Amino acid sequence: MLLENKVVIISGCNSEIGMGWSAAIKCAEQGADLVVCDYTTDKLGQLVEKIEALGRRAIWVQADISIRGQVQQVVDQAIDAFGRIDVLINNAGIATDNGPFLECSEDMLDRNIAVNFKGAWYFCQAVIPHMRKQGGGAIVNNASLNATRPVAGWAPYTTSKMAMIGMSKSIALEFGVDNIRSNCIAPGPIRTELGLGGSRRVAEEMDIPFDEAVKLAEHANVLGRWGDPGEAADLMVYLASDMASFVTGSTIDVGGGFVAGL
Repeated sequence: MLLENKVVIISGCNSEIGMGWSAAIKCAEQGADLVVCDYTTDKLGQLVEKIEALGRRAIWVQADISIRGQVQQVVDQAIDAFGRIDVLINNAGIATDNGPFLECSEDMLDRNIAVNFKGAWYFCQAVIPHMRKQGGGAIVNNASLNATRPVAGWAPYTTSKMAMIGMSKSIALEFGVDNIRSNCIAPGPIRTELGLGGSRRVAEEMDIPFDEAVKLAEHANVLGRWGDPGEAADLMVYLASDMASFVTGSTIDVGGGFVAGL
């Protein structure tokens, strides 16, 4: 098993069609114990039951990751429950507050930065001291192809995800000596609530049917389809595991050969 007896924290796990949910199941299948958290929690109990059915331990925690104190509570509960933290997967994010650059308010920018960037920053600052004491760990940050290949109309989101990549590289530089690895994945069109929400916005802006907007995303990558959340989660598991023991400071696309953007 790739993650046998590892303790993994994953944020943003409340959606059954989300990358966080898929990553939690796949980590458990590879032998990990889990701490799963989200701002909304109505499905987290079901996720914990699925993890326990796989023979692994799990707890869920409610948290608004834009608030440092609530992030610290997640980490504290992880230590109380399992005594260590081996892997952090910063998965939680939003993509709702976006628009044409000159029409983006300060509140729109602040919200993207608070959730997509600061939440990950707070988690990293909270878990790295534990990883250093343990002799190492792995951090996986869920960025976006909108960071590596920006498209128009998403400046707040793109900015927050670019900041995440910069943070991830900085952590890799500073803490490699402590055997702590930090990497990003950059998903493209993945069939999640967030991903499909982007197509709904495209449909509204272009005044086209939703199904047509979905097909536009398919045509924007060389494989000609949407990705499954599990395909992104597979990359998270790989980067979290010793299979990627010599991989750090990297950002890996998982977008079917996405060709749109700069």
